[in-house]
Amino acid sequence: VVGDNVSMLHHVSLGGSGTGDGIRHPTVGHGVLLGAGASVLGPVVIGAGSKVGAGSVVVSDLPSHAVAVGVPAKVIKRDLCTEPVSDMDQCLDYVI
Repeated sequence: VVGDNVSMLHHVSLGGSGTGDGIRHPTVGHGVLLGAGASVLGPVVIGAGSKVGAGSVVVSDLPSHAVAVGVPAKVIKRDLCTEPVSDMDQCLDYVI
């Protein structure tokens, strides 16, 4: 399940795990930013407004409004005030 206003940059993988019953795929919250080449594997939850760094591998749940990087991804910052995707608007106040 992918929430609203999510930005997935190129080569992002959302992968299931195993063949058992129940939830096998990731749940991505609203307003999440997944950096280029990030992999989110298994039944993990990425909280709303979080950022996942490029090339990171997420194998455990991430809290809302956090920044996570690395293999495996670890939280390096918490309590972001804004949705990360709003920072990506490169056409803000641009008039032709």
